[in-house]
Amino acid sequence: MAFVALYEAIEQRRVPPARRLFIIVMALTGMVVFFFDSLSTESMLGNVLAIVSGAFFGLMFFLNSKHGSSPVTSSMISCCLMMIPGIAFIPRLGAVLPSEWALMVSAGVVSTGIANVCLAHGILRVPPLTANLITMLEVVFAPVWSHLIFGESFGRFALVGTVLIIGSLVVNPVWEQREWEAARAGEASASTRACDGTRSREGRSLCARLHVHL
Repeated sequence: MAFVALYEAIEQRRVPPARRLFIIVMALTGMVVFFFDSLSTESMLGNVLAIVSGAFFGLMFFLNSKHGSSPVTSSMISCCLMMIPGIAFIPRLGAVLPSEWALMVSAGVVSTGIANVCLAHGILRVPPLTANLITMLEVVFAPVWSHLIFGESFGRFALVGTVLIIGSLVVNPVWEQREWEAARAGEASASTRACDGTRSREGRSLCARLHVHL
């Protein structure tokens, strides 16, 4: 999310609004608190690679929200790139059990295939920051499924982090809806003032249709 906001700020050449910064800080705080038990400075290479990965992940949301972009094509390229490391394990495929094949196929079709199709269609309909926020639910649901299926326990701070992350997901669309309604109200008000100064019959008729549309 921080990288998405950075890319948008560079493109628009202005600092993100305070509302957006608050949402980002809230969600990032939830992430830090969620993993507070396991955070460490010992594996700095992994931390650096995670930051680089986040930069490219945010860039994906930013670019795929642009007019003329093709998120479906982007997802297909991503899936093909993810298959490349699997080439090294081809000699070991003979040892894979049928049940393991079934699990891998189901995970590939549902968790990757259908999920990428839904993401590719959904990312065109919401702002990039909102789409990035929604994908953060993976961080919450992964340990939930682990707890339900394998009995793994949550850390001490996981619940607080979950509340902050979900809270950012709830607050963000509420504020976006209010901004959208305020913008529409402003457009309708401007249209009304313009129509008040129109004297011709054709102009008044056109303004009336425009006002109904708004």
